[in-house]
Amino acid sequence: MDDGLREHEDLVREHFRHRGRPSGTPVRRGERGGVVRRLLCVHPQGVKLEQPLQAYFRINEAQMGQFERTLIIVEEGAQVQYIEGCTAPSYAQDSFHSGVIEIIVKDNARCRYTTIQNWSHNVYNLVTQRAVVGAHGTMGVGGRQPGLQAHPRSTRAAT
Repeated sequence: MDDGLREHEDLVREHFRHRGRPSGTPVRRGERGGVVRRLLCVHPQGVKLEQPLQAYFRINEAQMGQFERTLIIVEEGAQVQYIEGCTAPSYAQDSFHSGVIEIIVKDNARCRYTTIQNWSHNVYNLVTQRAVVGAHGTMGVGGRQPGLQAHPRSTRAAT
């Protein structure tokens, strides 16, 4: 995300935390004490990826807090499939994972998002997943966890 902010500041500012606004929550404040993983994926207009993109998140220590922030932008007419895996081995002490996944699917674009989460019994997991889908866009969801909430883009200005 740091490179994305340097190279595409306008996109990050326009879309980051567009749907999931965790500022001020205990989880957001807790980011200061754990590992923060940020991912920015921008799929250019008209590009259709045949192979899925993949990411893997793993908690490698006991009593660890992991905070994931993912922003996927699928430009007009583009197509992408994104697969994410999350895991942690069993430790004697508890660990915590928090994720905010935001997906922007622009007009006539397609995105398929799959998450496979294999947490041990003592990992507390709190995830917010949301998408904004443009006209004639498609958002597909799969995986072993509660589904993503897709919200059609509103034509009204937010108040």
